[in-house]
Amino acid sequence: MSDEVVAREREPIERVRARLEALVMANAARRCGARSKRTGKPCRGAAMANGRCKVHGGPPLRGIVKGTTDRDIPGARLEPVINTPERNS
Repeated sequence: MSDEVVAREREPIERVRARLEALVMANAARRCGARSKRTGKPCRGAAMANGRCKVHGGPPLRGIVKGTTDRDIPGARLEPVINTPERNS
C-alpha cells in the first residue's frame, strides 16, 4: 500500500474521532438548574453563563428596540394600501 492510500483510510477515522470528542465535551457541559414541578426531575438542557438553559431564562434579547413596531401590529403593512385615495373612491 502506498502512503496516499493509508492517508485516505485514516482521514475518516480522524474525522469520526474529532466528532466523538466534540460530543463528549458537549455532554460534559453544565446542566440547567430548573426542575419540573410535576416530576421534580432537573432540566437536561445545557446551561448558559447564568446557570439556566435558553428555555428557562436565557440571556435577554439584545439589539431589538423595545416598543411597538410594524412587525408587532397585525396588518400594519396593509394600512397604507387600504387607506389610499384610489381605494376609498
